[in-house]
Amino acid sequence: MPRVSAPEFPWLAAGPRRKISKAEQTAEAERRAAMYRAEMLERASLLNRLGYSAKRATARLRANLAWDFEQANGERPSGLSDREIGEIVKTAYQRRANR
Repeated sequence: MPRVSAPEFPWLAAGPRRKISKAEQTAEAERRAAMYRAEMLERASLLNRLGYSAKRATARLRANLAWDFEQANGERPSGLSDREIGEIVKTAYQRRANR
């Protein structure tokens, strides 16, 4: 079978890049923030099922975020401040209590 010299992924190809509009950048940022919040909610729910207190779960999630984003100069994505992490944990623990 002949070997193909085309890149495996089209975005790896050199050449001019398509300009991304401000609206597309905003939409992408919102999707990324929603993904991070959903992941934090899943992690908080798991910690709740494992028997962690809300305070301990909040501390653990903050530590995980510090580790996750240490290569990004310690900057967390928008929507993941300490206050917002506390709200996510509160939501996860209330959801579990209401079942």
